Amino acid sequence: MSKLFNFNKSIIFENNNFRNLWFARTISYFGDSLYNIALMWLVYEKTGSAFHVGLILVAKFLPQLLFSMIFGVWIDKWNRKWLMQISDFIQAFTTGVFAVLLFVDVFELQYIYFITIILSLCNNLFGISNTSILPELVKKDLLITANSLLSTSQQVARLVGSTVGGILIAYTGEATVIAINAITFFVSLAFIQFIRYEYTPNQQEGVKHSLINDIVEGFTWLKKERALVTLILIGMLSNVALGPTNVLPPMLIKEDFNGTAAALGVFDSFIGIGLLAGAVFVGIVSPKKIGMWFSFGLGMQSIGMFVISFSPNLIFANLGNLILGIAIIITNIPMSTFFQVMVPTNMRGRINSISSVSFNFSIPITYGVVGILADKIGAQEVYAIGTAILFICVVLAFTNKELVKSYIGADEGKKQEQVERNL
Repeated sequence: MSKLFNFNKSIIFENNNFRNLWFARTISYFGDSLYNIALMWLVYEKTGSAFHVGLILVAKFLPQLLFSMIFGVWIDKWNRKWLMQISDFIQAFTTGVFAVLLFVDVFELQYIYFITIILSLCNNLFGISNTSILPELVKKDLLITANSLLSTSQQVARLVGSTVGGILIAYTGEATVIAINAITFFVSLAFIQFIRYEYTPNQQEGVKHSLINDIVEGFTWLKKERALVTLILIGMLSNVALGPTNVLPPMLIKEDFNGTAAALGVFDSFIGIGLLAGAVFVGIVSPKKIGMWFSFGLGMQSIGMFVISFSPNLIFANLGNLILGIAIIITNIPMSTFFQVMVPTNMRGRINSISSVSFNFSIPITYGVVGILADKIGAQEVYAIGTAILFICVVLAFTNKELVKSYIGADEGKKQEQVERNL
């Protein structure tokens, strides 16, 4: 614990750039947690169907599949700080308009689809920019701790936001919650402005490349990194397995456990507690054998899904969500750090976009299918299907020797082409 405290102290108090990014992300995470609870509950309450909740999530992920590659090229060519600020401003304006529509009692699904698409594109642009800029703000040996701290903040914000969001929805309505989210985007934009980031144009800026050639260049580089490719492929399948966790909580709580919006908030807060505990644990351990951690985390995810699938009441379901949260972080933080370390800065936007598209490739179809299946056979039964798919992922991971042996060690420094700046 002292190790984690000393590293966090060094990053937060001595690195102004990371501190401002951390503040920006924390307040934005809180707003997002409020918004997600409000949106899921609003759509399910108005339509009474998990299928419509799934369609909203399809509208969230489908645009990312279509535009992530383009965003990756932009991020490698343009100022990443400015792209993050532009994204925050558009999201603030869009959620503000959404809140106004709800305040005047206007609910149309087509409006929500349109708003969801805009927010999805901006969130994707911000996320890839944030992941790509972080190695330029933090020393390499502190990257996994920085990712852990950002994840910890995200989970604390999610824990508080989910609980507060459920209560606010019950007493003030969805419009107020969404308006609060709009304000958090403006606060995030202000903190990012204080980041002192010197934009360095691509070294090949003088060479004319088409958009297609830039994207192909990213794939050409990635296909030589077999460990990264394997992780991406297994990640795609595991995302399919986790589909029910994003679509079905409102239906699970309301139909299987006769719960309210407040109960949904508590259920979501338990996965938040797990994500928080996992982030702190990974920050303390600072793992190097990322292949083993990835495989072990997948195993824990399958256990969490199994518990939810066969829970007789909400108490056991909350326990399953807790286990699931811990497992997700144990899987994700070392992997994010591995990508940041292994990929050179002039390729980072494109490689991050490729991994993002790959992970999200099957999500739109999965969410739609999950909603249809749940309406026919029930939420817990669909969670059970997800458990079986995760078990397959575990087998694939542990039987891949190259993946299991993957680690963050001294040799990865050869692949880091840019000296860390702006401390």
